[in-house]
Amino acid sequence: MTTLNTLDIDRQISTMRLASKELISLTNAELANLFQACINQIPTFADHWVELEAKHKRIDPTTPAMGEQWAGGPWITVWGFQYIIKSLKDLPNIDMDFNKKYNKNRHTLEVFPTKFIERLLYMGVKGHIKLRNNMTIDDLNEYRGFESRINTKNPT
Repeated sequence: MTTLNTLDIDRQISTMRLASKELISLTNAELANLFQACINQIPTFADHWVELEAKHKRIDPTTPAMGEQWAGGPWITVWGFQYIIKSLKDLPNIDMDFNKKYNKNRHTLEVFPTKFIERLLYMGVKGHIKLRNNMTIDDLNEYRGFESRINTKNPT
């Protein structure tokens, strides 16, 4: 892999900003396909990713600590992308009990764990999303959290 200098990184960030307008207009199916394409590419650079993590954290690559680099990098990314894909495919038919999972005082929605096995494996761990002050729970339900999709032609 080539090392990018600051100018190259700035150019790539600008390119991503310009492409973000296209991204918000994608349908759920198109977004799901995009995330699947990302998952398909992870094996091509996962070794390099983990090596860089270990190098910058000064972890000896021959120790069991390397397993944490895999778990916290490529594996969790694939897992997270799979959740996003499933959510995109299930929308708008996701059965989320907003009344039960939404905390009006904190303006948060509990989103993890979602399955029994996760409750067992991650006992006591909960994941919440914090809604922006100008966003209602109905906005989240309709626009799936992409605030930039509010008042656009293609909210879901």
